[in-house]
Amino acid sequence: MGSETTTKVHKEKGVGSLAPGAHPSLFVKLFVVVLGVTLASACAAPTAALKPRGLAPLNLKLHDLDGHELAMGNLRGQIVILDFWATWCEPCRAGLPKTEALVRANAARGVQGLAVSIDASAKDIPAFVAQEKLGLRVLHDPDGDEAQRLGAAGIPYLIILDREGYVRYANLGAGPAAEAAAAQALQALLAE
Repeated sequence: MGSETTTKVHKEKGVGSLAPGAHPSLFVKLFVVVLGVTLASACAAPTAALKPRGLAPLNLKLHDLDGHELAMGNLRGQIVILDFWATWCEPCRAGLPKTEALVRANAARGVQGLAVSIDASAKDIPAFVAQEKLGLRVLHDPDGDEAQRLGAAGIPYLIILDREGYVRYANLGAGPAAEAAAAQALQALLAE
C-alpha cells in the first residue's frame, strides 16, 4: 500500500493523518492534550511519604535468569528495593545505576535490591546486564503481570518493601527528584 492509499484508509477509518498539509483530527488533538497532562503530572516531584502497611506482605512470583523462583520469605527482615525496568527503556538505563548505588550504600543496614525486567523475552537481558555492569540481582516479569499487580502504569517503577514485606513506597518515573524521594523513603524505613 502506498502512502496515498494509507492516508486514504486512515481517513476513512476516522484516524486522521499527520502527512504534510493534513490537519490533525480531533482524536489526535485530544490525544496530545491527554499526553501533555499525563506527562506533566508524571514529572511532578514525587513524594517520599511512606504508605501505611497493606493487608498482607507482598508475595511475588518472579524468576531469575536461570529460572529459579524468588522466595520472598527469604527476604523477610530486610528492606527490599524493587526496580522494574526494560532493556529498551532509556530512563530505566539511567536509573538502574542510581538504584544500585542506593542499595550498595545501605546494604550493611539490611537493604537488598532487585532489578525486575519486564522485557517480553529474556534473551537480551544478560547482554544488557553485562554492558551496564549491573550488580543487582536480576529477575524477570515477562508479561509485566507482577508490575501491574503492584500498580505500575509504566516504567521505571520503583517499590520499597519494609522488613516484613509490605509495600511502603512506590514511584513511577526517574530523575533527580525521584532519586531523592526514594532515598528519603529508604532513610525513613531504616529509622523505623
